[in-house]
Amino acid sequence: TSTIMGCFLRKYSALSGLSQEFLRGVFKFRPVRIGESIKCRGGILKFFYTLHSIPCVGFEAYFGGKSIVFSADHMNDPVKIRQLCQEGVLSPGRRDELLNFPWHHDVILHEAGVPPIHTPMDTLVSLSDEIKKRVFVVHVALETIPPDSGLQPAIPGVENTIILKDAEVPPHSDALEILELVGSIELFSGLNIKRAGEILDFVHIEEFKKGDTVVTKGEVGTCFYAIMSGVAEVRVSRSRSNTYTAENISTYLNDKDRIKPVLVRYRSRSTEDCATSCEDDITPFTVKTYFAGDYFGEQSLISDSNIRTADILAVTDLRVAVFYRSEFLWLLDGTNILQKMSHMA
Repeated sequence: TSTIMGCFLRKYSALSGLSQEFLRGVFKFRPVRIGESIKCRGGILKFFYTLHSIPCVGFEAYFGGKSIVFSADHMNDPVKIRQLCQEGVLSPGRRDELLNFPWHHDVILHEAGVPPIHTPMDTLVSLSDEIKKRVFVVHVALETIPPDSGLQPAIPGVENTIILKDAEVPPHSDALEILELVGSIELFSGLNIKRAGEILDFVHIEEFKKGDTVVTKGEVGTCFYAIMSGVAEVRVSRSRSNTYTAENISTYLNDKDRIKPVLVRYRSRSTEDCATSCEDDITPFTVKTYFAGDYFGEQSLISDSNIRTADILAVTDLRVAVFYRSEFLWLLDGTNILQKMSHMA
């Protein structure tokens, strides 16, 4: 909501030293209205206020016949809520809204913590077994969830993503996902909606299992990748004694990554030393991690002889949108995108 956005901007500006005007410019803000539905990439989002010492909003998400709810920070204590109403702190309407938490969803992400600003664990333990099998508790340490309570923790990390199977994919959802992904890449922000059909024609969706190699060092690059879901890592080699092998990894560590190139360091070693120990002394070294929305291999779009300079592996199951050079050049015809990319190379 606009209220919570204002709170966020004031706090983050104070913490970071960045102006609120600057912060507003780094994302698009679409305000939500409590109780109203918002369509988003083939799904529907609904928002509701929760009870907390600072303004918080929970949400319900519906997609393909499945749904989840997230409580946000919330003191979901029916006894205390009724007491606050009796004391005049809450109106009867607000009381009824808070007591009517949507427990019907396929997945329920609900917080717990220390009262009076968080939900007491007893509230969740007292739920029916049918509801508890759909509840994942957030905001607490694992040891605070009572054994044999029927509650399960929501464990952080992409590798612990909760997947709802058998969802019916709404019409055009893949197209919406691809167009949003391409539109979020700053390099291609100049493409107008007239090229949407060509983007969908040229894109190839590929999937990799955890541990698969996506890009192999030394091969000729012919395509550009954008991650739709999952995590990937750029890996080069170095010795266990902190001696880097002579790698030129600038293709993957360019300006868009906002990090400095890894410097190549050498240490004098005799020929005999290298002959006996170099082969066993080299270990993979992760220099960059990519998440959903990130992209790599863009240099292949401006050169037909670009050599991949590092291995890229799937850390989790990975789904990527792939654009091959020959097709993508046609898509970029009439734009200044290739010129921009050449300056970044």
